Amino acid sequence: IGIQFNMQKDTIIVVSVINGGPSEMVGIQPGDRIIEVNDSTVAGVDMPSSDIVSMLKGERGTKVDVTVKRKGKPELLNFTITRDKIPYHSVDVSYMVNEKTGYIKISRFAKTTKKEFLEGLKKLKEKDVNNLIIDVRGNNGGYLNAATSIIDQFLKKGELIVYTEGKNSPKREIKATSQGVAHDLNVAVMIDEWSASASEIMAGAIQDNDRGIIVGRRS
Repeated sequence: IGIQFNMQKDTIIVVSVINGGPSEMVGIQPGDRIIEVNDSTVAGVDMPSSDIVSMLKGERGTKVDVTVKRKGKPELLNFTITRDKIPYHSVDVSYMVNEKTGYIKISRFAKTTKKEFLEGLKKLKEKDVNNLIIDVRGNNGGYLNAATSIIDQFLKKGELIVYTEGKNSPKREIKATSQGVAHDLNVAVMIDEWSASASEIMAGAIQDNDRGIIVGRRS
């Protein structure tokens, strides 16, 4: 049905909604708490995630009824979702906001994200973009190397993108290379409360290296 969810205690919380997917089409939003699926209560019953997935998944063209609790809404909301093939583009849009400012929306960090991002950026550069807005609102992460490869486009060689360190693993630093193609652009990264993991690494690297500004809500 085109959602990613987490189980918090005994409640299903929608973490992200895939752009162009069946759930987005009917109005499901990140933060929605799923209470019922096809008249079966799934909140407060400590159900395994695999059982929930099997209830939500089904043949393309079939329908599933979902009842959700949404923050700020006193009543429960009912949706009928028609199951469909899920689109897996990670860069949703790339366009010029005005004569000098471009906008790129990254919905997740996948294997193809770098390629999609560079294709979108190339089109913007052909239109003489000076300022770039990167929107990772609702992006709850994905492949770390996909995020670092995009950050690498904006930083100078040797600047620290991120480091990892574990109790039983040595510190490993990931630094910018000399392959960046966007050193000349002014950058703003948009985040919200659903921006997590690789999205936060992107925002943090841009901020810590004084490369751009971060706009939005606390992640």
